[in-house]
Amino acid sequence: MNADFVYLDDWAPGIRWDAKYATW
Repeated sequence: MNADFVYLDDWAPGIRWDAKYATW
């Protein structure tokens, strides 16, 4: 699942952090 957020962090580090726990 980390790989999914890895690319997100490339253009939206803020969203990655938020979505990381929002989807969990």
